Amino acid sequence: MYKLLCFDLDGTLLTSQKTIDPMTAQTVRNLSERGVEILIATGRHVDFAMQLTESLDCPRTIVANNGALLFDTGKGRNIFADYLENDVVNRIYQMGRELDLHALFYVDYAKEGTDLIVGPEVRIDGYEKNLVRNVNRIQMMEQMVPDRVLSIVYPGSIEVLTRMARELDDRYGSGLSHHIMAAMYKNNIMEIMNAGVTKWRAISHYAERRGLMTSEIAAFGDEVNDLPMIRGAGMGIAMKNALPIVQQSAKQVTKYTNDESGIAHQLLEIYGE
Repeated sequence: MYKLLCFDLDGTLLTSQKTIDPMTAQTVRNLSERGVEILIATGRHVDFAMQLTESLDCPRTIVANNGALLFDTGKGRNIFADYLENDVVNRIYQMGRELDLHALFYVDYAKEGTDLIVGPEVRIDGYEKNLVRNVNRIQMMEQMVPDRVLSIVYPGSIEVLTRMARELDDRYGSGLSHHIMAAMYKNNIMEIMNAGVTKWRAISHYAERRGLMTSEIAAFGDEVNDLPMIRGAGMGIAMKNALPIVQQSAKQVTKYTNDESGIAHQLLEIYGE
């Protein structure tokens, strides 16, 4: 039976209203009490992930920023963090400006009270509010780009983001990882990280520390950034509302969507009442 359950947030553990429905919260909590470990694997920052999953009311580990950060909630500290090099951050920022793209920097400044640093051209009253717990955790960039950058996010049209992706490939080749998610948080966004950064890499690191085998891991997801963990886990489970490519890559697909307690129903099938 699976000893580690990994959950994506948006479109998976969270409903469309960005809450965890009571049936799902209770089912996950019951399994935690039975000794199953719970891991949240999200593109969001640690602070926001913690806040969004408070209703689980159980111990949980956080893989944040799509795998760039692994956070031990029990000890309140990072297990590891994979920062972009400062000169790379600066070059990417300049490349974005040439395409009139506005940079959002996810940073590891949680202890300082900051999750997101935005360029001077970005208006904080925009969709950026969806990316952090509150706007007080967003800071404006000063003269230099920040350090401890976990990922760079650009909102924009698919056409311009695709052009940016080609330019990144031309300059850095396989040295960087990037993906585009259509209509995420009501906008198309591109996320740029170090090469090799995925939710699954962070999960694998955690599992090794815990002495868990791949066959003892189950993972739920719905988007392209969930593919590595869906394919890598002993049991990869796509949501009914997941993208077709995610469903095709999964071993199981839930019978219900994230708005219909899809995770709860699937877990009850796997573990029993």
